[in-house]
Amino acid sequence: MKPISIYGLALLVLLSLALIGCGGSSNAEKHVAGGVELQEQGRVEAAIAEYDEAISLDSEYA
Repeated sequence: MKPISIYGLALLVLLSLALIGCGGSSNAEKHVAGGVELQEQGRVEAAIAEYDEAISLDSEYA
């Protein structure tokens, strides 16, 4: 088995961090969709809680 080079290890770490960073947005989108659904049902306070959670996960939704 070949030893992992420092460049390969650095690339692996950077890719891992990029994937972790992308995960928040997906969860935020789920909260926005949940908020829309709750709002359509007339459950405004619950919808606001979903929107707040989306904003806490991804400030682009603010």
